[in-house]
Amino acid sequence: FAIQTNILPAARDICTQWALSRGNSIMHRMLLKLEQCLFVDVRTELDELAAIDLAGHCADGRYERMHTGDIFQLTGHYHKASIIFYVTLIVVLLAPQLAYFIISNIFERPPVDEDEGMDCELGEKLEEKVEVLEEQMLELQEQQLHLQR
Repeated sequence: FAIQTNILPAARDICTQWALSRGNSIMHRMLLKLEQCLFVDVRTELDELAAIDLAGHCADGRYERMHTGDIFQLTGHYHKASIIFYVTLIVVLLAPQLAYFIISNIFERPPVDEDEGMDCELGEKLEEKVEVLEEQMLELQEQQLHLQR
């Protein structure tokens, strides 16, 4: 779109933000709240950029943001590149999620054996401790029997 119109996207962004700062819409109020959180005086910077650097062209509509109709026009004009982009986007973002969903919901997972879920070393240490505790318990029971006699 920038090549067709000979206008950089940054210039469009500046003019869109400048137009929003002049409006009285919900977006205008949201932009004001956001500007209050910043350490820079955005209004002064925007006015300078719009008036000096863009020579006042923000007001003439040539630097407006890209609209949906422009997207459809570009897609029709550059259909091969658009198809490649959309297919790549779907493959990269959607296909892994779909594959995960299909694999996790269609195929049954085998039941996990309790012993398989434990770390081998930890399991061995726990078994040793259990054996020691069982021996100590038997010794205590024997001592209790001796004391009762």
